[in-house]
Amino acid sequence: SALLDVLSDRPLLADEQGSVSEARTRLLDTPEGRLRFSADLLALVADEQGDPASKIPTAPPIQRVLMHVVDSLIDNSRLGDDMAVLDIACGSGVLLAKVADRLERETGRSVVAYGSDVNVDVMSVAKAFLDLAGRDAHLKTSDVLSEDAFPGMTADFIVSDLPLNLMAHDKADAGDPRFPFGAPRSNASLAFVQAMVSKLRPPEQGGGIAVALIANTPLHAPDQVSAEIRTALVDADLLRAVILLP
Repeated sequence: SALLDVLSDRPLLADEQGSVSEARTRLLDTPEGRLRFSADLLALVADEQGDPASKIPTAPPIQRVLMHVVDSLIDNSRLGDDMAVLDIACGSGVLLAKVADRLERETGRSVVAYGSDVNVDVMSVAKAFLDLAGRDAHLKTSDVLSEDAFPGMTADFIVSDLPLNLMAHDKADAGDPRFPFGAPRSNASLAFVQAMVSKLRPPEQGGGIAVALIANTPLHAPDQVSAEIRTALVDADLLRAVILLP
């Protein structure tokens, strides 16, 4: 493919140079092309090195589902001139970049991207990926269960593929205002969801939307804390929909 030829160390033959140069130009001249190139490069390098980073990006079919959800929730009437998008478990940054680019394209407004992740090495991958994709982003290595990575910042959209069935243990402090409905001691998913809600723009500033991909377990976990959190989220009118994926 053109991508593999661009990345290859093999010297190009004379009759190949023009076609590859044109393909590279077409690929890198648009935000969508740079994003695609960067994601493919990330996967290619990870696979070549046998690096577990190849498993970091959200699976493409899941990305498409999340992007369809984001598209359906864009409401220009509530959005300001400058938007912020956040991913509290951004991994390699692919999903963060896609959401930011989609919002810019659909709204015509500028978007500032923020991402955090607990893994230092993964954040290095994210920085390299976002730089290559031409996407400015504020990135921070941080454990969202223990701290707010971006104090004072609120977002128009928060889209995160959350860690599956991660145990909270004692990381989420019940006294932390980010967890008003309770701090789970077992599955951490509902703590992540509350952390996302805490970073949304307040209603008087237009409000915000959070889209979270989580495991099914916390949706029906029988422990009292999980049940109370689910009830509180519904009672506070914070839940628009739950979509069960096959």
